[in-house]
Amino acid sequence: MLRRLALVALLVCGGCAGGGGEEPDPFAYERNAPLLVSVADEQSAGGVEIVDASFAAAGRRVDVWVVSPRRPGPHPVILFQHGGGSSRNDFLDEAAALAERGATGILLQAPDRPSIRGGVVANVVAWRRVLDWVEEQQRLDGSRIAFVGISYGAAIGGDLAGADDRVSTFVLMSGPPRWRGAGVSDLEPEDWVGKSDARFLFQIGRRDDVVPPADAQQLYGAAPETKELRRYDAGHVLNEGAQQDRIRWLSARLGLG
Repeated sequence: MLRRLALVALLVCGGCAGGGGEEPDPFAYERNAPLLVSVADEQSAGGVEIVDASFAAAGRRVDVWVVSPRRPGPHPVILFQHGGGSSRNDFLDEAAALAERGATGILLQAPDRPSIRGGVVANVVAWRRVLDWVEEQQRLDGSRIAFVGISYGAAIGGDLAGADDRVSTFVLMSGPPRWRGAGVSDLEPEDWVGKSDARFLFQIGRRDDVVPPADAQQLYGAAPETKELRRYDAGHVLNEGAQQDRIRWLSARLGLG
C-alpha cells in the first residue's frame, strides 16, 4: 500500500522540484492588456520634443518622459531608470543630449514600492510594457534599444536583461548584485543578468560609499562576456567624465550622429 501511495505521489508531483519542471517567471505579465497611454503635456525646444505621459502596467499608472528628436525616424531607443529615492527627472539632460544625436529617450518613474519584491516586479513589468509600446511605433527602431540605470536602476536593468531579450545594450552604473530584503531571492540581479546575451558597459566609482566597488564588480562578474568595466575617481553618482563616456559609448553602439 505504501509503495502504491508513493507511486501516485510521484506521478502527481511531475513538475515539482527535481521533476524537470521550470521555475515560474516572476516577471510574467499579460502582453495583450491595454496600455491606456495618456499624454499630459508636450513641449519642444530646438530639435528636441519632450512628452509627459503615463500608461497602465502592473495594476497602476506609470509616469514617463519621452524625449525625442524632431527629425524623421526610425530612431533608436534608450530607456533610463533613476536610482532609489530619486525621480525620472534625473536623466533629462542626458536624454536631451542623446536626442540631439538622434535617439528617443524614455525616462520611467519607478512605481510605488509597497514592498521590495512588489516594487522590483512592478518596475521590470513596466519596462516590458514600454517595450511592447516601442514595437508599435513606426518612428522607433525596435532593433536598437539600450538601457541606462544607476544604483537601484542598475539592479532593475540586471533583472530586465535576463527577463526580456528586446534590449541589446545596457549601461549599468554603481549597481548592487543583490536586493536588500526578504522574499526576493529569485529576483537577484546577479542571477538574471547572466541570462542575457546583450552588450554591457559597467561604470563604477572608486569612492562609492553606497554600493561598495567590490559589490558593483560582482554584478559585472555575473554578466556575459560581452562587457566592459570602467572605473572613475568618483562617488556613487559618478561624475561628468562618466556621463561623457556613456554618451560616446551609446552613440557608437546605436549608430548615432
